[in-house]
Amino acid sequence: MNRAAGRRAAAPKSRGFRPDATLVLTILLPLLAAGLTLGLRQQHHPRLVLPPTRTALTHAAVVCPASSRASRVTVVAAADGSVAALAAGKGKPAAPVTVEADRPASVSGLGGDAGILTGSGPTAPGLVAGRSTVKPLTATDCPVTSSDEWFTGVGAGATHDSVLEVVNPEEGPAVVDVDVLGSTGAVPASALAGIEVAGDSSESFDLGKLIPSNSTLALHARVERGQVAMSVTDEQLSLTGGKPVAEWMPGQSAPARKVTLLGLPSGGDSRQLVIANPGQDELSGTVKLVTSDAVLTPSGAPTFDVGPESVATVRLDGMLRRKIAKGALGVEVDGNHAMTATLRTTVGGDLAISAPGDEVGGETSVVVPQGPKQVVFGDATVVGGVTVTAIDARGRTLTTRRVALTPRQGESVSVPAKAVLLRIVPRGGDVRGAVVVTGHGAAVVPIRPLQRSGLVPGVRPALR
Repeated sequence: MNRAAGRRAAAPKSRGFRPDATLVLTILLPLLAAGLTLGLRQQHHPRLVLPPTRTALTHAAVVCPASSRASRVTVVAAADGSVAALAAGKGKPAAPVTVEADRPASVSGLGGDAGILTGSGPTAPGLVAGRSTVKPLTATDCPVTSSDEWFTGVGAGATHDSVLEVVNPEEGPAVVDVDVLGSTGAVPASALAGIEVAGDSSESFDLGKLIPSNSTLALHARVERGQVAMSVTDEQLSLTGGKPVAEWMPGQSAPARKVTLLGLPSGGDSRQLVIANPGQDELSGTVKLVTSDAVLTPSGAPTFDVGPESVATVRLDGMLRRKIAKGALGVEVDGNHAMTATLRTTVGGDLAISAPGDEVGGETSVVVPQGPKQVVFGDATVVGGVTVTAIDARGRTLTTRRVALTPRQGESVSVPAKAVLLRIVPRGGDVRGAVVVTGHGAAVVPIRPLQRSGLVPGVRPALR
């Protein structure tokens, strides 16, 4: 018997499913790559946003507001070179200005137009300028661009009118929105919404023609696109008759619960504190005096209440008339919510406006007109001091004064009448300041920090 024939054939063993290697790679590799990418994004996502870094400033522009009267524009740079000048109203360049380090130079060819002064290379860091008139005395610094600005105490009526000027010192277009607050709340102002300003040009807006009102107003200008410098020319009828008087109104960069207004011209006929409440709640607070001894609340000091999104005026004639001769250097306005404020003073029919300056922590300079002047400091953050150097039109140092500063006290420094440039060097912490100039009237020029470096955005490759 054949043993092989009698044996049943064995069934083949089962091997199960064995996928092809190519198929495995085709399916798994994309999944693995996606998983790694997701993990990297989750792990590094917080580091994709980097803060800007400081860099040497190679381009800087300051903007001097327009003037309806014959005026003087003075520019100062920290190095020898050339400063470009452009009459923004005409949109064409004026003659460039040759400058020597720390020596004031006059700018010509602007006429009454707003002037854009541009420094490049070594003349960019610390570029500063100012504009002034003599009879009546008016003065302003020439600010850099800003994205948000408040102007408190403007008018739009027959006896008190204001003109908002928006200047674009860059080549590209800019867009600005302006909100208006009045005595009873927000004021409709469609004519000031979506303002478009072409590059190297300016636009002016007469509030009395666009939003006529007998109320004292506040403007909040917000830049939606591009870069602009903003200013307000404020005009009111003289209390002694004759032609209307005008003054440039400094802006306030942001509302604050405490607003310090330094610089009180003596001999004021009328003093009005204007307060704006940008919030949705009632604002209330008190007015204090800044003196060389302390910040104090004198007996009979006025208090105030301002409704939501509204503006109110507080008369300070009585309080300041009694205290000016006793060393009052400014007023401090304290509220339960953030606010903006300015102090309007009429002196012999002229108008002077005190507005809050920015904190200054490093060396800065301010251009001022000739005439008797006093530099006032306050709001020192720590015990320290400040050095004030007065320089004349030829660049010669006239005096150097050093004073000590203490928190919750003010201090003042008298400088020669021929000084047209003041160099301010704080020692220790930050401080605020202003310069009070007198002559044919009075003017108050805030002290601001100088732009000495630029910001470069942080850039990092992003995973998609």
